[in-house]
Amino acid sequence: MPLKKLSGPGIAIAFFTCCIYVSFGCLAQAGSTAKFVKNNDHYQLPKAKLAFAGGGVETITKENEQTGEKVMTIVSRNPTPVKIDGTAIYKQGEVTQGVVFNGHFKNIITYLFSTLKTELKMLDDGNYSLRFDNIVIDSKGNVAFFDYNGPEKIVEKGGNRSMGENNITAINKKFIEAVAACPTFKPAQKNNADVALLVQPNSDEKQFRLNGHKLFIFASGKWVEL
Repeated sequence: MPLKKLSGPGIAIAFFTCCIYVSFGCLAQAGSTAKFVKNNDHYQLPKAKLAFAGGGVETITKENEQTGEKVMTIVSRNPTPVKIDGTAIYKQGEVTQGVVFNGHFKNIITYLFSTLKTELKMLDDGNYSLRFDNIVIDSKGNVAFFDYNGPEKIVEKGGNRSMGENNITAINKKFIEAVAACPTFKPAQKNNADVALLVQPNSDEKQFRLNGHKLFIFASGKWVEL
């Protein structure tokens, strides 16, 4: 879902608010982890039945860290999962206790960066973001659904977005394997009951940078080498 630069004083945006029930039947590509079924950039557990709502486009404003210039962009949003197997998927502010990652890392994002470190270092120097969103942690603490569309190189208008097809193939394969192999979570709770939770990593968490084939992630407000 590449970002497109906009110009002009204003933008009119339409949001789509339908609700759709889906059980994906398309198996993950050959050679990828069989734990998830795949449909475009959606991945889910094979037996999970999900309902979705929303989708569409919205505008965001980013600041160029070198020039300080504010740049308005438009981004497409996938529909958001709202139910799994007929029960609600809650958002962070709707639960009394969020999910807790059971691994040795702060959260699933730092776990993935650490696991993919070798593959990510194959990319050219530059700034990147992981397109990883709409993560559903079910009431048993498993990753039940997520949207993933690979890493994206962050460049100025007209810049070279090329990352190398072989590199991307290796990264995407390892990414799906890493999500499938990640430790379970302690599920979110609402009124002392385990519930499914929608986890949305913020844009800072998903940023990474290559400099001299050294990998840096943005953590606690600064760039940290992995």
